[in-house]
Amino acid sequence: MHTSPPRNPYPKQLILDIHSYCNAKCAICPYPALKTKNPMGIMDEILFKKIIDDFSSLSKRNNFRGHVLFCNMGEPFCYPEIAVNRLQYVLRSELQINIQTNAALLLPEVVEALKESKFNGTILISCHGISPNTYKQVMGLDISKTLRNIDYLSQNYPKEKIGIQSIPYHWPRGEACSFLFSSERDTC
Repeated sequence: MHTSPPRNPYPKQLILDIHSYCNAKCAICPYPALKTKNPMGIMDEILFKKIIDDFSSLSKRNNFRGHVLFCNMGEPFCYPEIAVNRLQYVLRSELQINIQTNAALLLPEVVEALKESKFNGTILISCHGISPNTYKQVMGLDISKTLRNIDYLSQNYPKEKIGIQSIPYHWPRGEACSFLFSSERDTC
């Protein structure tokens, strides 16, 4: 009989959408449908600070380093000043913070602001297509702009702290093989 390990009575990670906006129209995400049904806005700063303060206190009381992830459905860099300001607050609270982004708005000035803020967490990039057509079809964005941002990031931020995640949603045959070296494509 398999038993699960005991569950902590508290979370060790929080996923926070600091606002409810996104610049993408991902076919795999409920955001496009929810944005017309749910109230939209920026999380109140007092509420945000209370959430972070409570989580920081919880992690100190229970002797663990809490992790915060910006964002789940929103794109944090729709409002880069708010994202960096709130990121700094998390860092001052002695919590670990990571960012999830589609990178289309992760412009060089945003990367520099992150570095100036002493951010050193992981930046996880959602990139749900490899070819320009598939990327546009799945995410509703221009891949050339995103790739320029990723290039700048990879030249100015530790590569081991950059991750790319992808969901092969309705990809055409061969899409996943298109980024492999020619010798690997033969086996794909």
